[in-house]
Amino acid sequence: MRIKFTPVSMMSLMLAAVAVAACFQLSNTFAADATAPAAATTAKAVTYTVNLSPPNKVGQKATVVVDLEYKLVNHVAITSPNSPPQNQDSNTETKAHLEGEEEVLAVYPNGGIQKAALILKAFTATTNGRAMMGLPEAGAKIVADKSGKTTAYTVDGHPAGAPGVVLLQMILPMDDGKYTDQEKFGPQNPVAVGATWPVNSANMMDDFKDKPDGPVSGVNGTMKLDGITGTGADQVATISGNITVEGVQPSLPPGATIDTSVVASALSGSVPATTTQGTAKKTMTTSGKIAAHGDTGGTSFKYNSTADKKQTETITYHQ
Repeated sequence: MRIKFTPVSMMSLMLAAVAVAACFQLSNTFAADATAPAAATTAKAVTYTVNLSPPNKVGQKATVVVDLEYKLVNHVAITSPNSPPQNQDSNTETKAHLEGEEEVLAVYPNGGIQKAALILKAFTATTNGRAMMGLPEAGAKIVADKSGKTTAYTVDGHPAGAPGVVLLQMILPMDDGKYTDQEKFGPQNPVAVGATWPVNSANMMDDFKDKPDGPVSGVNGTMKLDGITGTGADQVATISGNITVEGVQPSLPPGATIDTSVVASALSGSVPATTTQGTAKKTMTTSGKIAAHGDTGGTSFKYNSTADKKQTETITYHQ
C-alpha cells in the first residue's frame, strides 16, 4: 500500500505531490533485478537491469512503518472598493506516524496493488502540536480499495471518517493500474552504478490526465542508480531522483488566474531485489507552490500558498 482550492486550503495542489509519491510506493517497490551483473571487461562498466516495479502478488505480506510531516502556509490579500485591505493567513503543520501489518488482497494485471488490508499497530497524528482525535486505534483493520475511480477506505468494515481518511490518502494510496513505475521512471536499458536517466515525461503527463488536477503542462525529472550491494535475492539497490510537475490545475474561484503552479519532489531510498524478503526504506520530500490573482464583483485578491511534505516509509517483506 502503500486536495480543491479554497482561500484556506492548498490540498488540490498537493494531489500532484501525492500522485508523484504514490508512483514510488514501496509496496510496489523499485529494485535492481536479482540476476548477477554482466561480466566486467576493460572496455565496459558493469551494468544492471534496474526494475522499478517488480509485480506484487495476492497474499504478499509486509510490516509497514510510515512517518509523515506536512506543512501548509496560506496568504490571501483582499482589496475591496469600500473596505480597507484585508489579509487572511493560516499556517498548519501536521505530523503522523503509522505502523501495521499489510496484506495484498488484489492486484492489477501489471502487478500494481489495487486493494490491500492493514492491521494497525499504531496510528497517531498532531496538528500544530495538538493530538488529532478520532483516528483508528491499534488493532483496527483498514482496507484500501481502488476498484473505482478513487480509493475507498474502510475501518473494521465501516467507511473511514475524517480526519483519518485525509491522512490515509497521503500515507496509503493505491495504484491505478495504468502505468508501472518502470514505464514512468525506469531506464530502458541496463545501467552502471552512477548512471542517470530521464523519467518518461510522455507517460507521466498522460497519467496526470486522469488525476483530479490534470492535465499538467510539463513533467521533468532524472533518476540515478547510486549503488548496488549483494547478489541474488540479497541484492539491494540504492536509487535517487528529482521530479518537477508544472501547470497543476487546482479548482479556482470565478475570475481567478493562476500565476504559478509547481510541485517538485526529491526521492532517496534503498530497496531489496524482491518483494518477498528484505527491508526497503524510502524518503520522499515534496514542495508545492501556487500563486493566483483575480477579481470577483469588484473585489480583487492575491493568493499565495506553499506546502512541504516529507514522508519516510520502511517496509519489511515477509516470505
